[in-house]
Amino acid sequence: MPEFNTIEEFGDEYNGKKILMRVDFNVPQNEDGSVRDDTRIRAAIPTIRYCRDKGAKVYLMSHLGKPKGKVVEKLSLECVVGVLSELMGELATFVRDYMENGVPDVNLAVLENTRFNPAEESKDESERKAMAEKLAGFADFYVCDAFGSAHRKHVSVYDTCLEFNGRAAAGFLMQQELERLNEIVDLSEADKPFGAILGGAKVEDKIKVIQRLYPKTEAMIIVGAMEFAFDKAQGREVGESLCLGVEVAKGLIDEGYLDRIYTPEDVVIAKKVNDRDGKIDYVDPVSTVAIADGIPAGFAGVDIGKRTIAEIKNRLAGCKTIFWNGPAGLFDYKKRPFMDGTKAIAEYLAWLGDSGVKVIVGGGDSVTAINNLGLSDKFYHVSTGGGASLEKLELPTGEYLAGEEALMKMKR
Repeated sequence: MPEFNTIEEFGDEYNGKKILMRVDFNVPQNEDGSVRDDTRIRAAIPTIRYCRDKGAKVYLMSHLGKPKGKVVEKLSLECVVGVLSELMGELATFVRDYMENGVPDVNLAVLENTRFNPAEESKDESERKAMAEKLAGFADFYVCDAFGSAHRKHVSVYDTCLEFNGRAAAGFLMQQELERLNEIVDLSEADKPFGAILGGAKVEDKIKVIQRLYPKTEAMIIVGAMEFAFDKAQGREVGESLCLGVEVAKGLIDEGYLDRIYTPEDVVIAKKVNDRDGKIDYVDPVSTVAIADGIPAGFAGVDIGKRTIAEIKNRLAGCKTIFWNGPAGLFDYKKRPFMDGTKAIAEYLAWLGDSGVKVIVGGGDSVTAINNLGLSDKFYHVSTGGGASLEKLELPTGEYLAGEEALMKMKR
């Protein structure tokens, strides 16, 4: 049994009541402010629909972007209302000035961006308390279904939950995210061998995850720009490749982590130049080099090579559980996507998923990649929160995400 309430435990208690629900509608937007990707909205629909079917009025709150306590019109949550209404099959009402005027008595509402309120991220306890009490006054129950924000101790995620005196619960998405990630945290012998693929730019961002997962893994694979920190730490030439956290990588190497860590042996490189606007561009010639030979000056690594792709498949063969977070290259570079490595990893993991391997994709750019490839239904679990999933995996035993901790305190 989970250590927090779930919405199904309340069941018919919701009938005729009002629910304040924290969701994660921090969606990607187009240039005109419209929703570019509705994945996070879709992920919340089962919980919203369950509560509505139980007869509750549901008031949704979320942040969008980083307005830093100020009203920024292009970050208004009004952009999600039409998408939500269509997905739910009922009209959602947008509520802009709820802190001053309250919430109208409607069946389904979307409250304006919580981060427009400076108290949301404030360290001032009196400001936080005032916002939490105001929000709690709108409803009879609280539901947290915002896993993507669960690692942030913000008022709408943490303090507000604590105002509900046992009338707080995790939604379906929040519950599933924690259950799936806990399978890695508490990895059983039956789910081993375990493999991990970690990409991204900064070793510093992933060092705790590397340290926590390393003892569990049979194969740990480092891709993306992080690989160049490991290469540089070993004295290899990385040209103009993005290379951050060399000292951190060197520390891991000195501690013996390369015994089970694999870094690419060949990389695709492109000439790195500045375009007319002074922005970085990657142009021909494009070729593949062995990393042992070094990347020449003026060139940058942009993807993994074919030998590396083959070796990744070889090292993951036989794994029963795999965690993947971070693409293998500049897959989303608009002028010329370097997608081959990320595509090959995604397709191989999807094939493994079809074969019964538990493949968990830890949010972020990896999710964008598999969505673009139409493969998201092939995986055991696809997380909606990159930062939250990584923080969950790196937490020491007995520590919890902020949103998780608040729900546990409200266990009835």
